[in-house]
Amino acid sequence: MASGPTSKDERDLLAAEYVLGTLDPEERRRVRKALSRDFALQDAVERWQRRLAPLAGDTAAEEPPAAVWDGIEAAIDEAAPEPFSLSVRASEGEWKPHAEGIEKKSLFVNREEGFEAFLLRFAPGAVLAPHPHRVTEECIVLEGDVEIGGLRLTAGDYHVISGGLPHPAISSENGGLFYVRGELRKTG
Repeated sequence: MASGPTSKDERDLLAAEYVLGTLDPEERRRVRKALSRDFALQDAVERWQRRLAPLAGDTAAEEPPAAVWDGIEAAIDEAAPEPFSLSVRASEGEWKPHAEGIEKKSLFVNREEGFEAFLLRFAPGAVLAPHPHRVTEECIVLEGDVEIGGLRLTAGDYHVISGGLPHPAISSENGGLFYVRGELRKTG
């Protein structure tokens, strides 16, 4: 929902999911923010609240059988990932072209949580074009220099940009290397 719902049907579906509570926390936060300025979305949410309100009063609270809770807990335990540790040596991994004068080396991908940790290596003068962000991204400059939207960062500096904000251009005057943890993007 980076730019909001684009059609009446999309807005209505988003409003229904918001009222039902089925959006993930990040999307729910974005909808709450959009509600302050999108009057059509406000109307759609109010319509869904009116439609669903009668259902809330017709159902008596009922405690599920203990076996149901046991089954839920067992399924959660079964689905929990195994603890692990990962190290990637400087000599390991593959540097791949990312943009002109920029290479990327993936360090760790978490598909379940939708993030990736990677290194970006900039040649002197390289520029990464502005791009959208759906989730918060953070980086640490390891070597050289990086400029992010006019802000110059050097080795040891940390930068974070929250989801929903467009990321300004990133460049490096003298070349640089930095660590990034951000949204796992589909490629291909």
